[in-house]
Amino acid sequence: MHAGAILFLSSRQELLRDKVAVITGGANGIGAATARLFASNGARLVIADIDDESGARLEAEVGGPAVCRYVHCDVGSEADIVRAVRTAVSEFGRLDVMHNNAGVLNGRHPSPSISSMEAAELDFLYAVNVRGAALGIKHASRVMIEQHVQGSILCTASVSAMVAGLALHPYTITKHAILGLVKTCALELAHYGIRVNCITPNGVLTDLLCSVGRHLRHLEIRDEKSCPGSENCEDLRKMLAPEDVAKAALFLASDDSKYISGHSLVIDGSFSAGAVGGLNVFKGLQRGEIEFVP
Repeated sequence: MHAGAILFLSSRQELLRDKVAVITGGANGIGAATARLFASNGARLVIADIDDESGARLEAEVGGPAVCRYVHCDVGSEADIVRAVRTAVSEFGRLDVMHNNAGVLNGRHPSPSISSMEAAELDFLYAVNVRGAALGIKHASRVMIEQHVQGSILCTASVSAMVAGLALHPYTITKHAILGLVKTCALELAHYGIRVNCITPNGVLTDLLCSVGRHLRHLEIRDEKSCPGSENCEDLRKMLAPEDVAKAALFLASDDSKYISGHSLVIDGSFSAGAVGGLNVFKGLQRGEIEFVP
């Protein structure tokens, strides 16, 4: 291999060199995998999460204060989002990437039926999954516009926004809203050269998804690492890993995707392209094949 090729390959290892990113929900799962990958590609980071222990540990892992800062951030609080964005600017001088990744699957009062759904459950998921993302876009775009940064804003959606029956109603509603949020913001912010996209994965094997398995007795959703002694079923062996989603985030955050905006990047191995068959949580609940334990 000649020297030019070696230099080219070396440069490809830092797609985010000199860029600064904020990742909400960044202490675990998809967010943590994205933080590690962003850091390895030259980015400086603000990890925003409510899990202080994991956040502090990840800050140290990816390089400490010179590379990464952890801030406590509940995306249901606009003040917390403002603080996360301001930390990026005060510590690293700018903001190039905002990844609105924080999200929840269920709250305290999940219901399998629309007829018994509690408004409080819908309000809670909306506050985190949609309002949090909208406020993240609001405050990130303000900084990018002020600094004349043609940045990249990402939101984490879900295949539940494309295929019904994969999750309960509040979660599905909020993930549909993410798609609309991304499109309308992309249209406005294109004037400033700011791109807005979403990552739309199928189920990702994280602690968050494992927690669902503890409530759905029939669906033993487990991860060997987080749930020792259990075995993955055949379908789960084919599930996405957080690192798979992180790679998509890296592409959309980098200049390699500089003309992509208003887009939903689906990461599901063609799952949503076909019929879901037996993957219908409502049929399972109605037939007694699945029992939801609040």
